Amino acid sequence: MYQDFFALNAAPFTLSPDPDYLYLSPAHREALNLLHRTISSGGFMTLVGSPGTGKTTLTRHICLQAGVETETAYLIAPLNSPTALMTQICRAFHLPDETDLETFLRHNHRGRKQAVLLIDEAQHLTEAQLETLCALTNIETDDRKLLSIVLIGQPELEDKLNGPWLVQVKQRVTTRYFLTPLSAEDVDAAVRFRLQKAGCLHPIFSRGAISVITRISKGIPRIINRLCEQMLVDAALERRWRITSSHAAQAAHKVTGRVDIGGIPGAMTLIVACMLVFVVGGFSWKQWGWLPQPEVRTVKVPVSIAPDPKTQASFAAAVNKARNQSDAFSLLNATWGYESADDISPCETISPAGLRCFRTFGDLSELVSLNYPAVVHLKDKTFGHWFAVLSHVNDGKASLLFANQEWEVSLDWLNQRFQKDATLIWQMPASGATHVNNHSPTEDIQWVAQRLTTALKAPVSEKSAKIQAGIIAYQKLQHLPADGVAGEQTLLRLSNQPGLEIPTLDGTIPARDQVVNNTTEQEKP
Repeated sequence: MYQDFFALNAAPFTLSPDPDYLYLSPAHREALNLLHRTISSGGFMTLVGSPGTGKTTLTRHICLQAGVETETAYLIAPLNSPTALMTQICRAFHLPDETDLETFLRHNHRGRKQAVLLIDEAQHLTEAQLETLCALTNIETDDRKLLSIVLIGQPELEDKLNGPWLVQVKQRVTTRYFLTPLSAEDVDAAVRFRLQKAGCLHPIFSRGAISVITRISKGIPRIINRLCEQMLVDAALERRWRITSSHAAQAAHKVTGRVDIGGIPGAMTLIVACMLVFVVGGFSWKQWGWLPQPEVRTVKVPVSIAPDPKTQASFAAAVNKARNQSDAFSLLNATWGYESADDISPCETISPAGLRCFRTFGDLSELVSLNYPAVVHLKDKTFGHWFAVLSHVNDGKASLLFANQEWEVSLDWLNQRFQKDATLIWQMPASGATHVNNHSPTEDIQWVAQRLTTALKAPVSEKSAKIQAGIIAYQKLQHLPADGVAGEQTLLRLSNQPGLEIPTLDGTIPARDQVVNNTTEQEKP
């Protein structure tokens, strides 16, 4: 319907992964270059990204652009069994089921052709299937692998490869790339690119509308398409040629159920509201001797003596409000200065900022040693199960955030109720890498070398042998498997160094301190 109104020759914002509408942001272009390099060299690559970031579209682009010198096979997991996997690979290469794959690959190589196997939704592959794929990398000549393998999946794929039973598979992966969402500039460029591909010759979305799309979508292309599609439909129904920020906000509410309060306007509204609170509070204090109750308050729970009945009742009421794990994740995101989105999982909300969730099943001492605030699963004989954020540890005491309150408890009390299930947030390297070795890109090696130097209190060179030796030394210090590859557990420990403005268990929460500082500045005459 709106195609006729806007004189478009196609629907520009369909949800299908159409390679013709692939907008190559810097991140997508880098991923595409790595895919081409993997295919040409016969490597084993993982392409990981949150849902909707464009992984499948990139993969289909590769398949369509492959020339006659490249044989491509594209599969979508989940698959059945290791035996069925080989059969499906043969079918994807348009071979009879009984074909010997190695014979085909060697014949293909003699014909100066390349072969690439791409498996989408690879996080669903079983350990046996991943080991089967690993065995296929042994088909090689003296100078190259005869089959390039690309696994495309969500972050759970990397978590699976980090498992103790897949060390051999993980070591075979030569290239890893984490596809990040679009930046604000790229959201604007992507929208204009799709409209131009559909034959649009005039601007439809105002700058304000693009800002709304950027805020609501968090840079996820799939959500951008959903928002833009709804906005075009609404505009055509109302016979409008231009989509403003207010129109965009209305359409976004239809798609996501969220109300956009704006960027700078929203911030100004918050500032004005805070000023009003302080003015009213000051006036009330002078007149009646009371101040507005803060939204988050600190409650000291006695450690050596039993709490009084009133405190016990308050604690029970707070626990009853802390049954939902998502509420705890919202508090954890807030410690990093981010607000959870209703339509996006908490871990996806923070991924555009280079942050990543890590789940651990260790004991409390291990969690405390990681030194990051974390969502913890607690259980009490009296109250049952609930979730809280472990935000601070000091002098045998711990601070817990739940039900918008802060409670101080002893570590012994916490240890008795901790269910050995916690999720923390950590700051990844700028590239988004979750694995770094001596063959990784220079920027990742530099990131690791700088932090190893601080952690080991000795200079660590960026040279291949030195960086590997430094990683091994640090892993031994942290009681990790010393394999010389900085995986997620190594990187998350390296990312937590003194002097960085990140929330830690033995330090402060910068996001909260910033609010306090802003409040102090506003109170000054």
